[in-house]
Amino acid sequence: LARSNHEMVASEARQRALVNAMPDLVWLKDPDGIYLFCNPRFERFFGATEANILGRTDYDFVPGELADAFRDNDRKAMQAEQPCVNEEWLTFADDGHRELVETIKTPLHDPDGRLIGVLGIARDITERKRGEDLQRYAAFQAGVAEMSVSVLHNIGNAVTAMSDDASAVQLAGNDFARLADLLTSSAEASKARQSQGVDVDVELERLLAIQQEAARTIGQLVEKVLQSRSHRLVQSVQHIADIVRIQQTSALPNASTSKFDLAQAIQNALNMQGDTLHQHNIQIDVEIDPSLSRVTLSHNQLLQALVNGVKNAYE
Repeated sequence: LARSNHEMVASEARQRALVNAMPDLVWLKDPDGIYLFCNPRFERFFGATEANILGRTDYDFVPGELADAFRDNDRKAMQAEQPCVNEEWLTFADDGHRELVETIKTPLHDPDGRLIGVLGIARDITERKRGEDLQRYAAFQAGVAEMSVSVLHNIGNAVTAMSDDASAVQLAGNDFARLADLLTSSAEASKARQSQGVDVDVELERLLAIQQEAARTIGQLVEKVLQSRSHRLVQSVQHIADIVRIQQTSALPNASTSKFDLAQAIQNALNMQGDTLHQHNIQIDVEIDPSLSRVTLSHNQLLQALVNGVKNAYE
C-alpha cells in the first residue's frame, strides 16, 4: 500500500511538473467557475500565485465583461459535452503585454460520468496570425498588381480609341475650314462676276447650288463624325473614370464587410476586363437571384476574386 501511494504521488508530481513546464496557459475550473488548478504561465496572466487564485473566479481578476465572456465559453463547452475552440486577446497582468491565444475548453467527467469541471488550455498564436496576415497581404498585393496590369491595358485601349476619335474630329475641323474658305471665295467670285455683267439670277442659282452642297457636306460631317466621335470620346473618358474609381476602391487592403449591390460589383469586374473580353469575342450574361441583390461581404475581396475569375476564364 505504501509503495502504491508512493507511486501515485510520484506520478502526480510528474504530471504536475509536465503541466508546469508547458508554454501554454493551463487551468481547471469546477462547474461553477471556481479555479481548482492553474500552471505558472496562467499565474502570469492573472498576476497572482496559484495559491491566491484557487477558490476564486474570473470576476476576482478581470473586468466583468471579459469574465462574462470566459464564463460563456465555459458553459458552451459543458453544454456541448465536447471540446470547444475560440480565439481571444489576453492582456497579461504581470507585464501588460497582449497575446492572441487559441483557447480549447474541454469538459471533464469522473469515472461515473459526473461533470468535474472545465479544463482550459490557451496557446499563443500571435506570431502565427501575424504570419498569416502577412501572407494574405502579400497575396492581396499580388492581386492588386495583376488587376493594375489589366487596368493599364484597358486604359491604354481607351486612350487609343480617344486618340483615333480626336484625330477624326480634327480632320472634320479641317473640312469645316475648307468649306468656310469655299463659301467665302465663292461669295467673292460671285461679286466679281456680277461687276463684270453676269446675270444676277444665274449667279444666285450658282451660289445656291454651292450652299446646298456645303450644307449637305456639313450635315454628313456632323452626323458621321462630330456626333458619333464626340459621343465615343465621352464614353472613353467615363470608362477611364470608372476604371480609376474601381481601382482606387480595390487597392485598399480592407477586409471589412459592407452591404452593396452584387450586380454592380459584378458589372465593375466585367468593365475592368471589357476590352479584353471584346477582343476574345466573349459575351457574359449575368443573372442574379433576387434574394442576393444586396449582399454583405468584403467588397474589395469579392471584386478581386471576380476579376481574377473572369481573367482565368478567357486565359
